Amino acid sequence: MSKYAPLADHFRQATGQDVTLSFDRIEQIIGDSLPPSALHHDEWWQNSTPGADSHVQALAWMTPGWRKTRVDRAARYVTFSRAGTTPDAEALENLAPRRKEVIYDILVRAKISVDGWHRKKDGSEVEDYRSNPQFCYNWSFGSIAEGFVLCLWHGTLQAEGGVPFFAESVLDTANELRRIADDPTESTSARSRAVDQSVRALNLDAAIRESYDRRMPVRVIVCDGDRRSRDELAEKASAVSRRMLDSEDWYVHQHDRVTGRCKIVRGVKPDLDDGHESTGHDDDETDDEVIQQRAIKTRRGQGPFRDGLLSAYRRRCAVTGSAVDAVLEAAHITPHAEKTDYKTRNGVLLRADVHTLFDQHLLTIDTRYRVKLSKLLRHSEYKEFDGKDLKVLPDRSEDQPSVHALEQRMRAFDEAEAKR
Repeated sequence: MSKYAPLADHFRQATGQDVTLSFDRIEQIIGDSLPPSALHHDEWWQNSTPGADSHVQALAWMTPGWRKTRVDRAARYVTFSRAGTTPDAEALENLAPRRKEVIYDILVRAKISVDGWHRKKDGSEVEDYRSNPQFCYNWSFGSIAEGFVLCLWHGTLQAEGGVPFFAESVLDTANELRRIADDPTESTSARSRAVDQSVRALNLDAAIRESYDRRMPVRVIVCDGDRRSRDELAEKASAVSRRMLDSEDWYVHQHDRVTGRCKIVRGVKPDLDDGHESTGHDDDETDDEVIQQRAIKTRRGQGPFRDGLLSAYRRRCAVTGSAVDAVLEAAHITPHAEKTDYKTRNGVLLRADVHTLFDQHLLTIDTRYRVKLSKLLRHSEYKEFDGKDLKVLPDRSEDQPSVHALEQRMRAFDEAEAKR
């Protein structure tokens, strides 16, 4: 018989909806000392799955119908609630990772390409490719074609009505990291780490935004461990000790491209009209594939405007030179919300990720047709384009970007940059 059997008996006889026990009281009930792991690790107190896990201490309270809802090791007490009485706490507890899955293996299961993990930047093979440092520390993975996988800390998740969600601004984190990177009073290691992490934060925000714009579900890797608060970012990096891929799809219900504030909800699709224009199609056409294709067409600027830019730019991205039609989008220089202008001179053909940076004023084009990059991206993979001439310009002057429109765009970029 388990030494925790008396604790199970205690819960069978308990009344009310909540029970708070001190560590000393639990030791009295079981007639033995708690193990050191109970005193030093929150994981010891995690709820378990009857019949699936071997955490006998958790079965002592879960089998009689109770769930751990709070533990304070410093104050030496733990609170339990009857199952079903605290749906929000239970929903979050059920998402707490119990093991540390390997990112590479997670991506394979999620059908995200890992081809790049096998090669170094110089093309040589990576011996330990499953822990390739070029990728394994990223905060997001995937692409528009594959869908995105996001890494979210368990401690940042909330729940309402038993439904978990994430609601923060990743851009705020990126800006704070950029401040550390630019602060000469910080150590060299702190500044270097902040540069890398600011790029990861920006990529995560871009993945959230693209998923929101295209109505694409996302997969979530729930992480737990030693997570640094925002005011501790310069001290050392957070350390993941447990992670798992959630089996449910999540959906981006909100994303503000200026503030980065977002809301990502587990298992609940957003209403089709919450912030997006109505399509006017019948309900039977609004399955996932139709919605996604419709969003992609809207984002690209489908129609004569995009067709004109494809022709003028010889079907290549103006900034990168990419010639993959599927990711080339028609970007307005003067935003469509400010002025309805579908002339080729008010557009530029951009690869999807560059279009996102252009819209967020993280990248712009000056009046001499040179690329200007935000300070937030100067240490990112986009740094090679900073200060460089556009790789592709229309042959006809009447198709080339309007200098007046670019001046306005540059002013908006400078205003956004001054706030960063």
